[in-house]
Amino acid sequence: MNDLRASQARADGRLSQSPPHSPPRWQVDVLDHRNPTVALQLCGVMQEAQAQEAALLRLDDSAAIVRTPDDIRTSPYFHLGVRSPAGQLLGACSVGADDEPGQLCIQLLVVLPSAQRQGIARALLLAVLQRGPQMGFSVAAAAANAPALALYGSLGFVAYRWGTMGDEQLALVKLRRMPGPDAA
Repeated sequence: MNDLRASQARADGRLSQSPPHSPPRWQVDVLDHRNPTVALQLCGVMQEAQAQEAALLRLDDSAAIVRTPDDIRTSPYFHLGVRSPAGQLLGACSVGADDEPGQLCIQLLVVLPSAQRQGIARALLLAVLQRGPQMGFSVAAAAANAPALALYGSLGFVAYRWGTMGDEQLALVKLRRMPGPDAA
């Protein structure tokens, strides 16, 4: 019976019921970011998540990277997302070309603050890694964003470049995960 409910929940795009003490498994789907409604939803999740990150890092809201729905619709990136049972976009991840050869860059990983700490970001990252097991991946994060760095580290990403960005000289770290036997 539990297996049937779990299969049906996955088929419906809902959270599947896992055995007790197991983390929930989220349905990760490809997002059609060229669809104006999806682009608007992505923009909303980004704005909420970036406002939270700005507060965490004690940054002025104006330091956030602003993307419009048109920017999202015309982006060359590949987008994945997790939705609630009601269809609300809870989190998203985008992947695109990196500035370094031989690897792809996770350009964006955002989860609504109200949906965080439920495994959505991890599910999105694992879905990306499983789609390219022979690829190297990189991601940049604020050096002071301990939750993000812990998540990336738990999936095998290691820091290899450091720098700053913007007028506030935000410290950044670029992490990389190379393909290999430990790939997800």
